[in-house]
Amino acid sequence: MQRYSKDHIGRRDFALRTGGSLVIGGLTTQTSEPASYHPFWPFNFGSQDRRRNLPDIALTHNPQLALCWKVDTPHGQLGISLPETILVTHVTIDHVSRDFTSHINLAPRTIYIWGVLDGEDNLEKRQILIQGNGEVASVLNSRYEPAITGGLLYIPLARLVYDIYAASHVQTFPVMKEIVDQHMEFKEVIVEFVDNWGGSTTCLHRVCIHGLGKDELVT
Repeated sequence: MQRYSKDHIGRRDFALRTGGSLVIGGLTTQTSEPASYHPFWPFNFGSQDRRRNLPDIALTHNPQLALCWKVDTPHGQLGISLPETILVTHVTIDHVSRDFTSHINLAPRTIYIWGVLDGEDNLEKRQILIQGNGEVASVLNSRYEPAITGGLLYIPLARLVYDIYAASHVQTFPVMKEIVDQHMEFKEVIVEFVDNWGGSTTCLHRVCIHGLGKDELVT
């Protein structure tokens, strides 16, 4: 399974739907659009090209980014249950290239990655990081949790900006060094985009969560 979950990014994607990940409905923005189709490519799409607008689209190997999960507002979030508990190290955001779209303003911009806290070990480590003066404490001073919490406790794993002007539309970002240094492991993560590049709606094409699984972690 690991071999098939690396595809063109070169890192294992633990969020890949066919690899066993699941969307957490209660922690995911609800959408009203009944169907999703690619609004960017200069082709005439017939009804056979329309698909249900499910958040699972963002967790799918999407050749040529032919589909996106469309959220009705600039802000939204996607809750992901990974197939196993991992040490998250990187996150990849993939959006259609600006060379192939006149709607690049629908791309997410500022994105927070949150880990759902579980277990006494992670709770103790969170307390240590909150009391520090690092990036985790800095983020928590301005944004304490995602918009939809489900009554759970969170810690920020990354704060990033997807850049539509970057050389590549596939952009990989590291998790905060403090999180990795504390060896904090997670099974549920939230991808929260708080704005986009000027659109009234947002299209999320693909999100990948990378890290070290149980077979790779040194105990």
